[in-house]
Amino acid sequence: MNEQRDYRARGVLGGDGRVLDGGCVRVAGGRVVEVLARPSGVAEDLGDVLITPTFFNAHCHLELTAFEGRLPRDQGFGAWVRELMRLRDEAPPAELEQAARRGARRLWDTGCALVHDVDTTGAAARALLDVPIEAVVHREAIDAGDATRRAARLEELDRPLPLRAGLTEGISPHAPFTCSLELLRELGALARRRRLPLTMHWAETEEEVRYLRDGSGPLAELLPPSPRRSGLDLIEAAGLLAPDLRLSLVHGNHPAPGDYERLAAAGVPLVHCPGTHAFFGRRAFDARAVLDAGVRLLLGTDSAASNDRLDMAAELRRFLEIDEVTFQEGWRAATGGVVLEGSRRLAVWSVAGTVRDLEDLVASGRSPATFALPDGPAHASDGPSRYPVGS
Repeated sequence: MNEQRDYRARGVLGGDGRVLDGGCVRVAGGRVVEVLARPSGVAEDLGDVLITPTFFNAHCHLELTAFEGRLPRDQGFGAWVRELMRLRDEAPPAELEQAARRGARRLWDTGCALVHDVDTTGAAARALLDVPIEAVVHREAIDAGDATRRAARLEELDRPLPLRAGLTEGISPHAPFTCSLELLRELGALARRRRLPLTMHWAETEEEVRYLRDGSGPLAELLPPSPRRSGLDLIEAAGLLAPDLRLSLVHGNHPAPGDYERLAAAGVPLVHCPGTHAFFGRRAFDARAVLDAGVRLLLGTDSAASNDRLDMAAELRRFLEIDEVTFQEGWRAATGGVVLEGSRRLAVWSVAGTVRDLEDLVASGRSPATFALPDGPAHASDGPSRYPVGS
């Protein structure tokens, strides 16, 4: 039987969203088994820290950390994509793998314990084998109407990835305008057969909406003839809105009327990436409309190639700049709504000055550290840290 240990802190975030002054977490078997408003007499005092659930990064491209600061932000999305493809084609696999590892470590070091990554080259799948962060590696698929390319990618995706504890596999159809209806249907069938989650870019730019709707705009010169159907119509026609599939959509900046309600009815969450939204100078994201429609809204960083940093606390701060979003809604979006009870990971914030509560701490511009709870009663590290954890 695992011995339990109690640890008190200056503050602990309770399940009701209140910060418990002088609260305590009870740990056994590598998990938080209880949050206590008052510590027991044997609790170890961790000092001036605030303990909260960790962040959940619901959308990232870790391999693109290799191109941080190297892509244009003021020449339009098309120019950004063209330069990205050139750089990625020229990058050695080892460079992409090292960059993915660096990006994952950066997320871990700033309070994020779970990331849903989109992996185009296989670099992230290799890099994440030796980084402590938990991850779902969604292997990307694109065919642009090319049947040969489609068949080859489907064959690759049917072969399982080498995994470790805390690392799982998923599939990412890139977007409705780069995936044929045939590919989307095949990916849905593959996801059902292998019981894999799906994530997909959707309605990110006006250019893709125009191409899909009527075949106009710059994408018409690069892609096969337009299907003349909206992106969400194509996703639904492929059977991907079905309740037996675990699908999430990313961006959703340009929905048609009623689209958010369709997502809510299908139970499909939407991921917003505030830093990337700001990077491209896009018009304000209507988070209130998403939430009021009943859609589960999550936050992601996207990539370091389209963001100034990989830091979920920074994404939360940007998200809270939206006028009609409450702190509680933002916190749920940044953490996936998790609570401490049952968690194997903690976010530990260093509290200083006159910080009054969690909202004040987030606004201060700081980020927490992520720690994994040890399975046994002893500390995981022999170092000087008094935290009951180790990285």
